[in-house]
Amino acid sequence: METPPPGCPAHLDPHGYVADPDAEIRRLADAHWWAHGFDQRGADLPIVLGFDAVRDTLADRRLSPRSFTDDMAEAGLSDATVAQIAPLFSRHGDDHRRMRLILLNAFTARNVERLRPVARDVAARLADAIPSGEPVDIVGAFAAPLPPEVFATLFGLPTEDAARVTAWANDIALAFSVQMDAEQVAQVEAAAAAMRAYSLERIAASRTEPSDDLVTRLLEATVDGERLAEADVVAMITGFLFAGSETTRRQITSAVQVLADHPADWDRLARDPDLLPTAVDEILRFAGIVPGLTRRAEDEYAIGDLVVAP
Repeated sequence: METPPPGCPAHLDPHGYVADPDAEIRRLADAHWWAHGFDQRGADLPIVLGFDAVRDTLADRRLSPRSFTDDMAEAGLSDATVAQIAPLFSRHGDDHRRMRLILLNAFTARNVERLRPVARDVAARLADAIPSGEPVDIVGAFAAPLPPEVFATLFGLPTEDAARVTAWANDIALAFSVQMDAEQVAQVEAAAAAMRAYSLERIAASRTEPSDDLVTRLLEATVDGERLAEADVVAMITGFLFAGSETTRRQITSAVQVLADHPADWDRLARDPDLLPTAVDEILRFAGIVPGLTRRAEDEYAIGDLVVAP
């Protein structure tokens, strides 16, 4: 690719990105704090680079995450399914703030800490079952079964339901692909419908016998005296079960791959487990599974030499 003048944004080289994403992003970042990119339709799509610039851009209220739901609707998903599988991405402004506040009321630090021993026990049991000194499919043996069991506890779901919930979540993940064909759209719709019916069953059970689980807390949580509508509770259950299972599975797999590629660091962590919190943060930074997030301009976004029209 042609080298831009100093201080000017470079243009993304798609062939370079496919060959070596990290090297291509570094090339773009060395040129300027943003670069010229394009979306799946070939339309201009500025790429914001650098920690501070990305943080400020994601926090800017002139931008919304509705770009995700725009793409899903354009691919052919129904409005009901889009709202169900991406409940926060479909909201902006006060509506987004209200939903986040309700989630904060339900997802307190105490409730999150309550899951730590559950996750530790499940992880230890799965790890102990892996034969020592033999090749293993880390996804099937550990990364895939761990999240559903933990989320079953969080939501108060029967553990025997974990397998089918995971299957639905895997199908729903197709909605976040760059492009979907008609068969994949139908697959997502079917999985969302199954998850919707299942969520309504769990909501009815929680209303009949409330307990200390997330479904009950979502039903009871209020902001400004208002509670979530039943459709919103369904969307929260779907969103958490999908995002929590899918992203956790992929990130655990990525972390194991990084440590397998750096065996000296793996041995160092084994000798000194106190390094684990720092190692987790660094792996999330170095080998995160989400390469980027898109945003839609709700109002004109102008910062420095970057201007994006709504």
